[in-house]
Amino acid sequence: MAGLLKNIGASPLEPKAVTKIFKSSRQFYFITKEMLVKVQYLGVLRSKLGVREGEYVLEDGASLSDLLEKIVEVHGGSVRKLFEADRSGVDPSFVITVNGVAVDRTRGRDVQLKDGDIVAIMSLISGG
Repeated sequence: MAGLLKNIGASPLEPKAVTKIFKSSRQFYFITKEMLVKVQYLGVLRSKLGVREGEYVLEDGASLSDLLEKIVEVHGGSVRKLFEADRSGVDPSFVITVNGVAVDRTRGRDVQLKDGDIVAIMSLISGG
């Protein structure tokens, strides 16, 4: 997704990732750069959410922390507790990979995502 054209009505907004704003026939448009990230839910999280995976549209240059915030926004309180368990962003019993490579969940702001990335969130221990 190189860029998306969005009609924002009669007056321009101030989006974070504005590349260009232009006016046409009393309507303002802006072009933003966005990316699509796929998330695979494994183990306990899959059971809790009732879905195997999801796709999220994020602003270009978003971090892992931005993605986790988006997941909480979409799925609500049940995952909020898992992602804020010890102020590092993710319950210590979960592992996160980006394109198959484990990432340090305590440094979510430092993990930059790219368009097309596949993020897997899994529990270390599941079942009994």
